[in-house]
Amino acid sequence: MASLPDGTNFRAPNLQPDSHFPRSLNSEWKDGENKKISKFRLHEWPGIYRRGPKDAEIRVPYWNPYDLLGYFISLLGPAPQAANKSNYFLPLTAVYARWCSRIAGRAPAAYKYPDPGNGAGNWPFMFQCTWHDDGDKKPSKWFFLGASIGGDSWSAQQTGTWKENVQLRRFDMMFACLQIKLFRQGDFENRRAPEQLIADGSAVPFGNCAESYPFTEKIFRDKTKNRGLYGLALKRDFMRDHNLNEYDGSLQGVVWSNLVGPCRNCAALIERSGALQEHFTVDLGRNLV
Repeated sequence: MASLPDGTNFRAPNLQPDSHFPRSLNSEWKDGENKKISKFRLHEWPGIYRRGPKDAEIRVPYWNPYDLLGYFISLLGPAPQAANKSNYFLPLTAVYARWCSRIAGRAPAAYKYPDPGNGAGNWPFMFQCTWHDDGDKKPSKWFFLGASIGGDSWSAQQTGTWKENVQLRRFDMMFACLQIKLFRQGDFENRRAPEQLIADGSAVPFGNCAESYPFTEKIFRDKTKNRGLYGLALKRDFMRDHNLNEYDGSLQGVVWSNLVGPCRNCAALIERSGALQEHFTVDLGRNLV
């Protein structure tokens, strides 16, 4: 991973500012002149992931260590048959987030960490896990982890439209790799994601969320199968306390209190895919399958 904090491309003199994305210099870029283009061209690590033993492999591109770590952990599945939200998938997502905080980025200034880290940009704001069982008599549970876009400070003054380019590539990844089409190809350019269509929305496009890779890898072509998908989303704020060193499984604990439901973009994808909104909400029983 050449764009980790000690990697050859992370702090390359000709690729400033630092970034966890593999990149090369855009030959059309001139410092101080044109901020309507991106300073960098984005490179990728191609990945291949099998949804389960009965499903075909799909090729999905990756661009930074947070997403690659989610990919790697997901390949260690399936989860134990007794796994559920409370005893496995939420603790796993919290561990994934903590590992992300160790390999890249830095703690937000508001967290007041004694050592916030030396990576580029704050840690991802959200972490997500989506899972399902394979329908066998003794079903295995398959899961996938993902994080919202992070790994760069996104300085438009220094890098022009670099952030928009990264967002567009994640959008294109979802559009190309989802097994069914859940949005239109022009939705990025025309800002047609639900969060972009209302005044109090977050203004983020499809592909920005932590659900991007889990949904891409886990949503089935057969909408009836998607009724068996489950998911959770965890805010990074559970890591505000830098002394947190063990999982608190109580409903009042710092991990459970930072669970959130799907944003408007993800809720739309859940509905369009045929999955059930109630399988992704916060206020379900602790032992949700």
